Amino acid sequence: MRCFKKYLLIIVLLSFSAFSLFADDYMDGYIQGYNDALSGKNNIYSQDGANTVKSTQTNITTKKTSQVKTVKSSGTNTSDSSSSKTVTGVSGNWTVKYFLNSLGESTNQAYISNVNYSSGVYNDSRVTKGELKWYFVITEDQLGIVLLENGDAKSRVKGTKSHPRKYTVTVQDMSNSTLTRFSASNDSDKVVIDNDAALRDLLKKDNNLKIVIERINDANNYYNLDEFSPSGFKTLSDFLWD
Repeated sequence: MRCFKKYLLIIVLLSFSAFSLFADDYMDGYIQGYNDALSGKNNIYSQDGANTVKSTQTNITTKKTSQVKTVKSSGTNTSDSSSSKTVTGVSGNWTVKYFLNSLGESTNQAYISNVNYSSGVYNDSRVTKGELKWYFVITEDQLGIVLLENGDAKSRVKGTKSHPRKYTVTVQDMSNSTLTRFSASNDSDKVVIDNDAALRDLLKKDNNLKIVIERINDANNYYNLDEFSPSGFKTLSDFLWD
């Protein structure tokens, strides 16, 4: 009986030692994962939910979030209990950016824009061939172009809800000189294209484009946007919204 008790005691002690080693390893992993999360690093102890999309021009990382926020034309937020994609990365000449809330903080409301301002010239009753900077603001349900006269971010071309500016937008596919025309309006701080599906299709091709925006009933007021490459737009658009 004494021999049996001796062996039983040895077994208990060995089992406790093995469990202690396992607990130490588990706690080390937990602490390391916690510290990685605080520093923004990938948690090597748990890669579930991470998804990376790569192409020759793209490195886009997504992660699950607890709420989905949908971009609306008015810039307002809606949310539910589903999960959404938080995207970072650049594809060709395009990048994903996020709208700011009233406190100037970044939201999960994504839009696609140029990596850098593009150039052009503009004419009106006072200026001939004035310096123009411009960029796209494209959400799932709206395609807008921001125009900066004199190349100044403080000189956005603006309209109002009561007196929106009306335009004709002509897009030329430089590979075959095909012209496609759209109606557009500006009732805030960007020119918004009506029925923009055809323009989105053009942006998804790799052919260079040239755009002219003409104010309706004012032949002297137009914006001549320099030729640009839409390369990379399809990757981000399909990834965000298809």
